[in-house]
Amino acid sequence: PDWEGDTPMFEGIKSVHGARCLALFLSKNCNYLHTNFQGQNLLHKVAFLGTAEQVGVLAAADLKGLNPNARDIHNMVAEQYLNARAGITDDHREAFRKLIESLERSNEEFGYNSDEDDVFVDALGF
Repeated sequence: PDWEGDTPMFEGIKSVHGARCLALFLSKNCNYLHTNFQGQNLLHKVAFLGTAEQVGVLAAADLKGLNPNARDIHNMVAEQYLNARAGITDDHREAFRKLIESLERSNEEFGYNSDEDDVFVDALGF
């Protein structure tokens, strides 16, 4: 990770080829559950910086355990970042909505409750 805790997968979202970057990292089993120093996960980054195509790549992947209700240090969930962006098309919003639904289904099948507090302990807190 870089000085902000962002991984190459997070940085790839900013790329002109962001969807291809995400697809590559996911195909190589990169850690999609990573959280940066701001408490943001992959969904936060895609909501804030990503494209509808990138959202589609994530929706097509099996991302068990990725919490759509995770809050960052600003107490915001990913969907709030998407809603705060200007110029987002209805297609982009619909793609993100479908992504959230697919994560909720996947997490339910996996037995992960996204309404619970974080399951993992942050080692930096000790």
